[in-house]
Amino acid sequence: MADYYPLLARALDALPDRSPALRRAVYDRARSALIAQLRSLDPPVPEADIDLERQAIARAYGLEVRSIQEHTHLSYHVPLGSYAEMAAAIDAGGGSPLGPVTLEHRYLLEDVPYGLVFYEALAAIAGVAVPNISASITLFSTVSGHDFRNENLLLRELALDRLSPSGLLARCTGG
Repeated sequence: MADYYPLLARALDALPDRSPALRRAVYDRARSALIAQLRSLDPPVPEADIDLERQAIARAYGLEVRSIQEHTHLSYHVPLGSYAEMAAAIDAGGGSPLGPVTLEHRYLLEDVPYGLVFYEALAAIAGVAVPNISASITLFSTVSGHDFRNENLLLRELALDRLSPSGLLARCTGG
């Protein structure tokens, strides 16, 4: 999937004024284009693909992590199943946390730059392909108007892109 952030930035810069209504119109057009693109995927991306990419990153560093279903099962005490089934079971039990009702919610503003972008950086160091994580970051950046890849200031300070997988592990373990 293309990185639409530079296109959006140029479109916003070209506006006669940056009023909320004009910005919203630009984002609405971008959202419509992205939704049309996502609906055209054949076959559609299975829900587990991002989790498989996350697990592949961990394996590249010699680690094993629980699947999102295993984590949800243990955390919320619901039967194992598809993530959609498990989320419905959590909701039916009244235990679901409130989800985002706006694009300015911390689930996006914090979890994308400090979660998904961090996973993408770890994957790049280890040479693991993560097309679904990368596409998700691009999608969330596009629909929210944030450049999430550049909003994680820790990555720049840590300079992880200069490390090998063994160098990163050594830094983390003090070795």
